[in-house]
Amino acid sequence: MIGLLAPWLLAGTLLGGLPLVIHWLTRARVIPRRFPALAFLLHADAGRARRHRWRDVLILTLRTVAVLAAALAAAGLVWSGAAASGQGRPVAIVVDASASMGQVVAGATAWSRARATAGRMLAQVAGRPATVVVSGLPQRDGGAVATDHGALRTLLAEAELGAGDGDPAGALATAARLLGGPGDLLYITDLSRSALAGVDPAGLPAGVHLELVDAGGGGGNCAITGLSAEPGVVLAGRAVTVSARVANFSAVNQELRVQIRVGAAAHVVPVTLSPGGIGTATMTLTPESSGPHVVSAELAGATGDGLAVDDQRQGVLEVLPALVAVVVGDGDREDPNGPLRPLLAACAAAGLTPHASDSAGLAAELAAGSGPALVITCALADGAVVAPSLDRLLVAGGAWLQVIHSEADAALFEVGGRPTPVRLAARVDVSEQEAGRMLLGQARLEHPLLADLAGQPAVLAALAAYRYRLTPNGQAADAQVLATWKDGSIALAERPAGAGRWLVLNASPAAADTTLAQGEILPLLMHRVPDALFPARSGDLARDVGAWLPGTWSLANGSALAVLDGRVRLEAPGVFRALGGKLAAAAVPALESDLRPIDPGILGLSSRSADGATRLVERRPLWPWLLALAACCLLVEGLLVPRLGRGSR
Repeated sequence: MIGLLAPWLLAGTLLGGLPLVIHWLTRARVIPRRFPALAFLLHADAGRARRHRWRDVLILTLRTVAVLAAALAAAGLVWSGAAASGQGRPVAIVVDASASMGQVVAGATAWSRARATAGRMLAQVAGRPATVVVSGLPQRDGGAVATDHGALRTLLAEAELGAGDGDPAGALATAARLLGGPGDLLYITDLSRSALAGVDPAGLPAGVHLELVDAGGGGGNCAITGLSAEPGVVLAGRAVTVSARVANFSAVNQELRVQIRVGAAAHVVPVTLSPGGIGTATMTLTPESSGPHVVSAELAGATGDGLAVDDQRQGVLEVLPALVAVVVGDGDREDPNGPLRPLLAACAAAGLTPHASDSAGLAAELAAGSGPALVITCALADGAVVAPSLDRLLVAGGAWLQVIHSEADAALFEVGGRPTPVRLAARVDVSEQEAGRMLLGQARLEHPLLADLAGQPAVLAALAAYRYRLTPNGQAADAQVLATWKDGSIALAERPAGAGRWLVLNASPAAADTTLAQGEILPLLMHRVPDALFPARSGDLARDVGAWLPGTWSLANGSALAVLDGRVRLEAPGVFRALGGKLAAAAVPALESDLRPIDPGILGLSSRSADGATRLVERRPLWPWLLALAACCLLVEGLLVPRLGRGSR
């Protein structure tokens, strides 16, 4: 059966008469005149005139066929039917099983339409090598392409909708690998914001053609897209504010109600959002006990809400009994002139809980702790011993205060490939200068770390060092200098490192080296270290569905999760419990809640409706042959016709 993909372009076939029109308009006008002397010449030229007429007919025929073939190619002439869909190119059908496919539009979910479309496609490509990939959690596929589609139909029948993002890039990569070479890759999705996340068409193997199939999404939706807490480090007996982020992805104003619950405490907050608006609902409370607290937020009152799975979100709020500061040093902790004793006293005076340790015990201290960790190093005997533990601390989002006292302290200028905020040089003894001390030059008192020193000029003016280290190489590109000595050497600097913060204090707290340990400066400084180095708020109290957690975990009801390489994957929303009692929560990724369709043209792709894509797989395009025919016609005219003309002379 012959068909057209773009029948409106069939009007181009009218151009097939253009060569005839041009020939008629430019033909020679003959005016007969009688001239007896030419009678013999007319008789001799009769055969030559016939050859000229045949040449003109051939030229007109070739040009007309070329124009008609090009017009039919532009209109998308295809050959459909059993023969067209027989032993042809292999097909890989990818079905989006991400959370957004649960949206309801016109009484049906995008997921149900996608499965039905995939089933119809399999019927149309009967006898053609095919495979199916379902992009849920875990990702499922039918294996390498094969002409027997029975297993693929079973896979579609048993597939379930997931609550994660479906990893579209990974699913397409799997499908391309299963094709094993050139083939057609059909991706059935709702075309929502997350449908093409991470997809790079240019990264597909050569010969693999990607076609997007619209499963009929684009409905309105309201959702809770995040849970956070402020401050980022929550302590028992101190106030904390829990915030729920609410989004309106519909086309109308929404009057919403959000119920936030922390343990037994609950609070209902009204939220009004315009189309496309984002707002927050907050609840402030003071947790009396430490440990994990389950937080939930539930949305009500939405109209035209296309997705229900994101109307409730759970998280875990970790409440610490106190903030522990691990003071690591290999010196004498009882020496009144040493650096460790004043550091421990300053931590206690600042309301922190100090734990003294040495280089060998740091790893054990970090493993035994819970929540974010604050580590203070000073008077180390060997910096290389603590470097691996400090690297893990920074990667996990902890804070490290590096107090320079020993040669090993100064030698720790790089940890985990990350440079120190400042590179320190030789130690300088200024006891012979300026009455035996180097005064503080300037300090950024607007910084949270130094906020408690604002308005106390006498305290700052007295701060001096007898021995300190030069900083001739300056600072790291992303470091902040918070204080300097009068000669310009850096006294205090900090920078981000991994997910945590690295702070360097270029002044020993030992009484023999500085006035820092005297008076109230050191406790004031230590009091602000958590505020300056830990985040002001948590990013989210829940992980995305699909995230991995180390160790052994189970659902709150006790059913265990499968362990793979020492990790488990969170495949559904809910609260999970580790063997040691620690809690974690998983929620639908926020991007899945935005059901607004995205234009595939930004990636150079096009999309088809489900019906259009079903017809596509059973058709064979004829336009390459038509273009080849047009080219042959022009080639024949260019090579053969001039020879006919020369032969007629």
